[in-house]
Amino acid sequence: MPEDEFGQPIKELRITGEAPPDILHLNELQKMFPEEDLPPDPRVSNTTTLWACKSIFLMLDMGEPRSSPKIQSLLSLILVELHWLKRNEAEIERKLKNRPEVAVRYERKGRPPIELPDAVCKRLNQVGLRYHHDTQCWSGWQTDEMVITANELLSTQAKLI
Repeated sequence: MPEDEFGQPIKELRITGEAPPDILHLNELQKMFPEEDLPPDPRVSNTTTLWACKSIFLMLDMGEPRSSPKIQSLLSLILVELHWLKRNEAEIERKLKNRPEVAVRYERKGRPPIELPDAVCKRLNQVGLRYHHDTQCWSGWQTDEMVITANELLSTQAKLI
């Protein structure tokens, strides 16, 4: 295990999926670093992470020990950003999967339910079609299954007349 200048073991920050509880936030980093060394836009995660990585490499090249508070705070910042990116990525994926679709009203002329067999009416209701007596048509919010079922059942029933 690495040791600091006093011979004490250094507890290195392991990169995990969760942020450590004692995180130095961006406000505290602003106190530690000069303004010109801060990331251009701290609200953009990729920019912040890139800035933190470059800063760590520069400090290590200049001989800064890995246990310094500046490097440890940058590692904490990277962990926070990674945690946020993972959480945000899952949210984006969820939104893409549940993308809202434009609802289209499907209408199809057909015989009233009283003239159709019970099984046909039941199947039309299962796919979301309801009969409206004032317009004399079956209608509902369009789905692929609804269109196929309506075409098969209502055209078959029209042929049987």
